[in-house]
Amino acid sequence: MFDLTHKYRTLLAVLFLGPLGCANLSPTQSGFLTDYPAMQNDTPLQRSFHAPDHKLRDYTQLSIEPVRVLVADESQHSEQLHALAQRFHLYLQNDLQPLFHQGSATKHKDLRLTAAITAIDSSSFNLNLLSTVFLFAPLDTGGISVELEIQDVETGETLYTQTRSVNGSIIQFRASFESYGHADIGLQTISKDLTKIVTEPYPAARLLSSTSPYKKGV
Repeated sequence: MFDLTHKYRTLLAVLFLGPLGCANLSPTQSGFLTDYPAMQNDTPLQRSFHAPDHKLRDYTQLSIEPVRVLVADESQHSEQLHALAQRFHLYLQNDLQPLFHQGSATKHKDLRLTAAITAIDSSSFNLNLLSTVFLFAPLDTGGISVELEIQDVETGETLYTQTRSVNGSIIQFRASFESYGHADIGLQTISKDLTKIVTEPYPAARLLSSTSPYKKGV
């Protein structure tokens, strides 16, 4: 009896779980940013540029533009993608703007952050239900890719750029049963990690030559 049950489960796993796979997104080059060659590899899933001789934490105000959606098949899930973009905008506001509320400063120095969702991978509720029943884990994970830029409002100079991907994990159990649960967790992670970039002094590993012609007009 045990052998039959085991063979039955194995057969179902082969038939129904063949399409399963972990998200494997990588940093994108969508055209949203102006100078991808100026960026350096931080990790396999993140590339960035940090302008020399600028500390983001020295600025007093940060404005955050609405997050854009630049996903190839956007029309298929437009409503959900734009809801994700709105949530990402909210995460950025909640995490970053409090760092810049320095009302006592004698001179305001303003930054502007623009961001775009550039790639996304969803997870399947049905496939994860089957894999949990037969293999005891939700195996179909999703993920998200984002590009962002921080500029000096007055000069238009680009001070920081980042292109990053976050892929979901099977240990994020609850998120596995939402189409974009892993993507949403990825957006929260990117926003939280950006607070560290903003508040740290010059990150030497990311600095490029001061002669780099990395500017973007207002």
